[in-house]
Amino acid sequence: MRATLTLLYWAIMVCALRRTIPVWKDSAGPMPSFAWQKMPTPAMAEYRAHESYYDRMFVTPYLVAALVITVVGCLVAPRLTRTAIRSAVCTLAVLLLISVASDPGIFIGFWTSPRILLHEFDPHSILLLATVFGPAVLMSAVVELTATPATSNAQSTPPGHRK
Repeated sequence: MRATLTLLYWAIMVCALRRTIPVWKDSAGPMPSFAWQKMPTPAMAEYRAHESYYDRMFVTPYLVAALVITVVGCLVAPRLTRTAIRSAVCTLAVLLLISVASDPGIFIGFWTSPRILLHEFDPHSILLLATVFGPAVLMSAVVELTATPATSNAQSTPPGHRK
């Protein structure tokens, strides 16, 4: 059950990242907006000729980022805490710390991607953060809820005692 939830968590995070930070396509061709290096921006004819190659190249950063978020939400936070709410809060805190650590690398130019915390906040930025962090936080609580066994009345009564 936990493996299935972890895989579902990862898939949801890939979808959330791809919806929040999409690869923009117009008549000139695709333009990746989430990458750790300068990605090629082929013309539309070049892209159509080698579409699967470019799609694999463009999706890799999303897969890796979703994996990092999944490790935080399914492994790190539940190990640090034992309740669903604490797991959700811990997931949010760790993701914000990772964002704070990531933004200087973007600012200096080590990799390219939208800055998360080191910019002016507007309602659109807060909505983008909520679109990525919201599902991660909620799924972390769900993972912790399913990992904690529920105690039934039969288990809570000591053996040999009747109610």
